[in-house]
Amino acid sequence: MRIYLVDDEQIVTTTLQGFLAGLGHEVIAASSARELFEHLVMSSRPADLIISDLYMPDQNGLDLVREAHQRYPDVPIVLMTGYVPTFSPQEALAQGVCAYLRKPIHLGELELLILRLSQGRARV
Repeated sequence: MRIYLVDDEQIVTTTLQGFLAGLGHEVIAASSARELFEHLVMSSRPADLIISDLYMPDQNGLDLVREAHQRYPDVPIVLMTGYVPTFSPQEALAQGVCAYLRKPIHLGELELLILRLSQGRARV
């Protein structure tokens, strides 16, 4: 699975990228929404999954979700955050997010989520 991982905290992207690569996934890390879309435009192969932090300096995760769904409507998106969001997780799900994870991320939970998504269960 080709996974795009977006987080402005390098420790998060490094940790999750190493974990997901160890599971056999191709992981492309980006530190911002802008960087994510630059990678996607330049790529000859589409994303199978986008995992994004909710709160980032340049664009928040919900804005990223809206833009990604306009450009890539079939790509599932998972949001993650370490903060109490100013919206309900149900609002994120209503906007097309397929799952919502709280930081610190439990790696077993992330692995199970990706397995479910790879089996075609779009909403978890």
